[in-house]
Amino acid sequence: MIDLDFNMEINDPIHGFIGITDIEAKIIDSEPYQRLRRIKQLSGGHFVYPTAEHTRFAHCIGVMHVAGLLGQKLLGKLRLGSEVLQDVRIAGLLHDIGHGPFSHVFEEALIEKRGMNHEDVTEWIILQSELGDILTDQGVSKKRIADLVRGRRKY
Repeated sequence: MIDLDFNMEINDPIHGFIGITDIEAKIIDSEPYQRLRRIKQLSGGHFVYPTAEHTRFAHCIGVMHVAGLLGQKLLGKLRLGSEVLQDVRIAGLLHDIGHGPFSHVFEEALIEKRGMNHEDVTEWIILQSELGDILTDQGVSKKRIADLVRGRRKY
């Protein structure tokens, strides 16, 4: 079993208490990540379904948790350690960081005007914003995390 040092918990309505490491807490507390509190997971679905209030913020924390559970099982069998598990969790946490308001509707305009999709924006945010500084300061390669999020990295 691969262990990480969890120093706080977030109570998730689906998964219960989710352990959070120091670096994950720093990422969650950052401005780029906090922005996800204002972006609905289901775009404008809450206008038709009033209880569809799910945010990218909560979704990404859940993805981080599930990625960590899967990572513990798979990475342990591959004899990969806690550093790789932490990278997998961070990639799950940041996988939607490039989404804008109204999600994929916004993306159509982004592609038309800038030739970029939300994955391109995600990579840019990881590499160029304070998130990259947080990763670097904690000894984590921002390039490796961007590659994992984009599906370009193999261990």
